[in-house]
Amino acid sequence: MNLKALNFTKTQLNQAEYQDYYNRYLDLLPDKIQLKDTLFESEIVEVFSSLTVEQLNYRYAEGKWTPKQILQHITDVERIFTVRALRISRGDQTELPGFDIDNYAANDNSSQLSINQLISDYQNNRASTISLYESISEKSLLKIGQASGGPFSVRVIPFILKGHETHHISILNKKYLKF
Repeated sequence: MNLKALNFTKTQLNQAEYQDYYNRYLDLLPDKIQLKDTLFESEIVEVFSSLTVEQLNYRYAEGKWTPKQILQHITDVERIFTVRALRISRGDQTELPGFDIDNYAANDNSSQLSINQLISDYQNNRASTISLYESISEKSLLKIGQASGGPFSVRVIPFILKGHETHHISILNKKYLKF
């Protein structure tokens, strides 16, 4: 495990490593959070496993995702961003495309899956993400590529993913768990 590299903190990131859009997620994290904490600390399993079947299938408004879709979305985004990290860390200079999150949600199979299946998928995906980041050198963590029309460093991705999870847990608490 490359522990030294995993000790990068959010405050060491600079704006040239990511697009302004991602500040909405990064701003949700404490300044001193370390890269390793973004990978190893997650509330996802605890939060989603505590929901009832009724809560997991609830939509607070027409066209809004269910909590099951939110969990699938979190997993899908991590998969895509981890592929970005892999490609950039290996020196791939190809500009990587964005993706349509609403199209992904419209075509996921989350309504047919149990919460245990969705959580297991999340956990397996996270284990793969951790394995990848443990194998990336400190030098490769600093590499910057292009994705979704802007810069992405390999090291910013786990911070964005952690902020993205925090964002969705906050929405879940505010909009879904009030009924």
